[in-house]
Amino acid sequence: ALAPPPVAALAPPPVAALAPPPVASALPPPPTCKASSSQDAETQKTSSASNYNPQGPCNVERLQASFDPLLEAAMEIHSEAAGKEGIHKGVRELYSKLVDGDLQGSVQEKLVRFVIAIEARNISEATSAREDIIRTTTTGWVEGGTWQWTLKHLVSAAEKVAPGAANTSGYAASTADTSISPELSGVMDSCFARLADARKSLDAKKCDDIEKKLGDLRGALQNGFVNEATRSHLIAVAQAKDDMKAAQKCLQEIAKSDFQ
Repeated sequence: ALAPPPVAALAPPPVAALAPPPVASALPPPPTCKASSSQDAETQKTSSASNYNPQGPCNVERLQASFDPLLEAAMEIHSEAAGKEGIHKGVRELYSKLVDGDLQGSVQEKLVRFVIAIEARNISEATSAREDIIRTTTTGWVEGGTWQWTLKHLVSAAEKVAPGAANTSGYAASTADTSISPELSGVMDSCFARLADARKSLDAKKCDDIEKKLGDLRGALQNGFVNEATRSHLIAVAQAKDDMKAAQKCLQEIAKSDFQ
């Protein structure tokens, strides 16, 4: 018998070595917002400082000229040292907040009313102005030693101290800057004209309330209580005309940064 031919053993196919997958390089860290936050803080600081106008009717020199002659009488209301020191602490806090731009236009407007009433020794009007300030700047509770607390003692002192030469600070309501730009004057004229048209369909009481608020706005513009950003937004509202979306956006910006 013939032997079967030898069968050659098949070598296994070579296995190609797989290269390891490339290692992704480390991703750079995400950018931080530190610089942006710093810029935002600086912007807010600048915007806040713009609330104070040293040449306007509500400035530290005017308040000092009206209040300083009353400090001694105000301190005499208290027999303890803490109360006397609270008077000084309160006026220092007020002056600091005013210079730092922490008091918005609505508060400054009420402060001017308060000062004018104090200078004229109109106690009822001074009391009314202080109450308006309390409603605007607190939740109703006034802590001792705060500037709002000190205003009450200045009213009491004004009842005892006659107005003198020291109270004549060179300011008066009539000396305020009563000029506004032609653009803003046009805005106000347009508002009053629209109100006149609205009276045909709106409730009379509501229209009277709107008219009073528009008058307050005109006075605030004339007395410099409205910052430049809000003035620009008011002009933009007038220019928006029938574009209600754009007008609403401007009004929302005003609500964020200026008085009611």
